[in-house]
Amino acid sequence: MKIEYKVRFGSETPKNKIPTSIVRKMVSEDTYIIESCNQYRGWTDSPESISCWIGEADGGWHSAPDGEDMPIEFIEKWINKWEKNW
Repeated sequence: MKIEYKVRFGSETPKNKIPTSIVRKMVSEDTYIIESCNQYRGWTDSPESISCWIGEADGGWHSAPDGEDMPIEFIEKWINKWEKNW
């Protein structure tokens, strides 16, 4: 299974870049799953979060993707920190 991650940030992004959520896309031959997590809840189905990769439809147009690529170390750091609250 191939897993890709994207990170969402709030509108005000401080220098240290604190994410509002992390989204993962898991794809295999017969599986396609989009999930997200944040500091308050663990991994949850989130098909609308495909917008992190393709943007959102808006009257025939698409907005830019709303997820950012970040190093896996950054992603793991936040997941490990948040897991304590799940």
